[in-house]
Amino acid sequence: MPVEKLLTTTRVAELLGVPTSTVARWRHTDYGPPSIRVGKHRRYRAADVYQWIAEQGRTTPSDAESANGPVAAEPLAELLADESRDYGPS
Repeated sequence: MPVEKLLTTTRVAELLGVPTSTVARWRHTDYGPPSIRVGKHRRYRAADVYQWIAEQGRTTPSDAESANGPVAAEPLAELLADESRDYGPS
């Protein structure tokens, strides 16, 4: 059985175009994508993140822009393709 790709808080923040502190605040207020604990680390299933994004409803192109560019505009496979990048512990 293949191991599912898990995302760090830093990676989720990058995908959503928000600071990591925002993702952490969402987690503590039961908002945002669901997360799991892996030992002492918080991780996110990629499918859960993209489902949460889809549940947020449609946005206009101007709404989807942030200071960091388009939010979740790339396909899942393309976003997860960069396996060599180190996102550090989060």
